[in-house]
Amino acid sequence: MACQFFDPPLFCPDSPDMPSPYATAENSQSLWIEQSSYVSTHIAAIAYGLHATLFATILHFVFHPKQMQKRGGRWVGWFAMSCALFAIGTISLACSIHFNQTAWVDERNYPGGPLAFLTEQQGRSVLTVGNSATLMASCLAGGLLLHRVFILWNNRWQIVVLPALFYLASITLGVLRVAQIPMKNLGGMIDLGVVTWSCLVALNMCLSMMIAVRIIMMRRTVINLLGRDHARVYTGAAAFVIEAAMPFMIISTVLLVLFGGKSTSSNLFVPLLVQIECISPLLIILRIFRNQAWSSFTLQNHPNQSYDAAKAHVPLQPIQFTSIGSSRTQISEYSQSKNQDLESKLPL
Repeated sequence: MACQFFDPPLFCPDSPDMPSPYATAENSQSLWIEQSSYVSTHIAAIAYGLHATLFATILHFVFHPKQMQKRGGRWVGWFAMSCALFAIGTISLACSIHFNQTAWVDERNYPGGPLAFLTEQQGRSVLTVGNSATLMASCLAGGLLLHRVFILWNNRWQIVVLPALFYLASITLGVLRVAQIPMKNLGGMIDLGVVTWSCLVALNMCLSMMIAVRIIMMRRTVINLLGRDHARVYTGAAAFVIEAAMPFMIISTVLLVLFGGKSTSSNLFVPLLVQIECISPLLIILRIFRNQAWSSFTLQNHPNQSYDAAKAHVPLQPIQFTSIGSSRTQISEYSQSKNQDLESKLPL
């Protein structure tokens, strides 16, 4: 056998079903709690690699000489948000790694073992910092989606009133949840975990659906104005998934189902969700830096308004779109001399 060549020799069972004599004596449920808590950090670390790559790409667009010449003044706010998201993701992952190291390495002789440490030491300051980072990620991600809904719906504040109130309620519950975790062992308290996740997921689903519906509504108009090839940057599958923050919504929904059913498997998605909460906004910000994101200027010409203007032979305002594969903005002007051609393209 191959293990006989090692010094000291490794344990080699005679059959795959033969248990190791060094296996833990814990029951399968307790063992799964430890395994899921341990593996979840590694899953989050994989997502953090994508997070770091996106942040590095944004840095390239921010400090590239050609991009600096064409950039307006709003880039500072988007860059600050990118830095904040990357810092939050880093802090959250670092806190998870440190807590696991304390449970399985530094304080392995804790009474009851690592499982008891994981369940009884939720009030550790390192976890409080990590939970606070999670809350901040939810605030920034939800706030960005709310902003995108406001932009895509032509700055109509009536559209975002209810989602904004729901957003404030979710943040309030999140703050209470973070404050409750260190005191969970006191007893006599209502667990706000399911309520908090329910509100956050409902908010994410609502905002994502509002963005998706708006993109579908404007798809035909953009294709008529730009042509199918150039309109793909705004209406293609990538734009649909990124603008509507679909990864964020999917992971949140899976976590809510598992968390509501009190499944131990929910441990696998908690650190991952923090990274997804940071990655989804960064994907949108990257499209903004590349001049490929939807904006209020993109949507300022409603098809009905454009058609009426063509009927009345009134010169239309320039419409700004971005061509595929380039960060350079193209201006398409439809003047009085082209009203007849435009009229034939716009839907009745």
